[in-house]
Amino acid sequence: MLIKENLFLILIVILASILRFLWLDRIPVAISLDELTYVLNAKVMSLYWTDLTQTWNPLSIFFFNYPPFTTPQAELPYFILAPFVGLFELTLLTVRLPFAALSVCSVILIYLITKRIWSQKAALLAAFVAAINPWFIFVGRTAYEVSLSSFLFLLSFYLLLVLKGRTILLSIPVLFLAFYSYIGTKVSFLPFAILVVYFAYLLNKKKYTRSYLTVLAACFVLLLVFVLVSHGGERAESLININSKVISEEVNSLRQITITSPLKSLFENKYTVFVQILTNKLIDSFSFNYLFIRGDGFFANMRHGFLYIIDLPFLILGTLFIFTKNRKLFYLLVSLLLVGVLPHLVYREEVYNFVPHISLMLALLPIIIGIGIFEFLVFFRQRKLYLSSIFIVGTLYLLYLFNFLNVYFYQFPLLGHNDFNERILSKYISLAKEKGEDVTIYSPQSHEVFKRHIFYSKSLNYENLSAITEVINYGNYSFQNVRFEGCDNTIVPLNSSNIIAYDYICGPITDEEKHVTIPRLVDGGESIRIYNDKVCASYKLKPFPIDIKISDFAVEQMGERGFCETFITSF
Repeated sequence: MLIKENLFLILIVILASILRFLWLDRIPVAISLDELTYVLNAKVMSLYWTDLTQTWNPLSIFFFNYPPFTTPQAELPYFILAPFVGLFELTLLTVRLPFAALSVCSVILIYLITKRIWSQKAALLAAFVAAINPWFIFVGRTAYEVSLSSFLFLLSFYLLLVLKGRTILLSIPVLFLAFYSYIGTKVSFLPFAILVVYFAYLLNKKKYTRSYLTVLAACFVLLLVFVLVSHGGERAESLININSKVISEEVNSLRQITITSPLKSLFENKYTVFVQILTNKLIDSFSFNYLFIRGDGFFANMRHGFLYIIDLPFLILGTLFIFTKNRKLFYLLVSLLLVGVLPHLVYREEVYNFVPHISLMLALLPIIIGIGIFEFLVFFRQRKLYLSSIFIVGTLYLLYLFNFLNVYFYQFPLLGHNDFNERILSKYISLAKEKGEDVTIYSPQSHEVFKRHIFYSKSLNYENLSAITEVINYGNYSFQNVRFEGCDNTIVPLNSSNIIAYDYICGPITDEEKHVTIPRLVDGGESIRIYNDKVCASYKLKPFPIDIKISDFAVEQMGERGFCETFITSF
């Protein structure tokens, strides 16, 4: 009976799960450095309750003391990842599993929130929109903290909507976890809590005042502790500053090209430039081109937007219907959308887009879109066109979904984002080590290549931790029989017996020496040159990569022949 009553929700959850878990070990094809920071330190946490340097206590992170040699990031992801990477080997699959699961849970929360504020049928449609949303799918298949943050903010929202009396206090630990979930949304935390608490207070006819005030007081104290303990730190320097050098230079530039007049000082000053920067950021964050067409460099999905174009009319309709039928809810959602953009508005003075900063805003849009679809279908139900309208809307969404899946699964991997070439290099090194060969790698960022190698090669374990810690602490990037060097094209010993891997970014050293290449998949151009190859020399290598299949991206499971003939080329 329970299954029958919730059949549509179950089907939506199954769909969301398939879209997030399918080929999760292969796509995205590589891991980013931000993800890697969490993963490697979480692995050491699970082994020795410390970090890669063995100088850090994980509990100190709740007092905003971050692991050495890392940029301050969110605090909670280390603890989310630790059980997974502790119980299982380091693989792309294991580090992504918890975040994919949280992304699916966010779909359920969107259903529950929409059901509470509108209706069950609107909730099912909102959940469907979230299940197939390009941004939700994209970020839910990564180990970025954004999925965790969206889940916890949505959970906080839902709990504050449904809890009553003293049970309202149960929302405090969830709100705290939301605060610790992502460094970017810390600026949204208190405004978010105030707005949702006030709406819940009105929803409950202004009862439970003491409980709601306790929640807000706890949130304020946590934020105050963060400001006092961390003193803002490195991240505070990234906040927009009206007295910054960038704004001053812009003012000077404008005044130099403006004829002297009484209006010059009135309109060309740091305050007007400051307001203009904020306005440009705000408008661009909600622009059609950004949200529906091109996305940004982080999303990097062949210029596909975070939403489908078909979402736009329903987003508009949903906004209008909410305004008409529930003015308090309208003001809440509009305010929350603005709060969701706040991290981007206050980040630096440069006007550019970075979608994780607006992740909270994107997490709320399916609610409005779902309500818009529902009210649209209700309109046609009254005109006996209900089934036809459902068919048309459903067909359009499926067409947009399949187009996105084609882009994401069959075009996006070939772009090789997050330095896929270094994943290929790591596999090559592992094969060379099996043959007892010494390898020297020249790269502009040798420490990053080293960290990626210990991840892809699954080298981070009890036996190797001390050696890896020594490498990290002393910066002498030599591990087992592999040495990681910086760029220096004047002393590369091509005549040695060692295998030499040379990043093409370092600049040319010679075009005459025989070598094989780790190519760029998208165009076959050289990415990393390998001299003195002893791994793939016995195989017939192609001049450029062709006929790449999704199964080929299970790189670590490939045999030597298949690997060489797929990912190593020779002119």
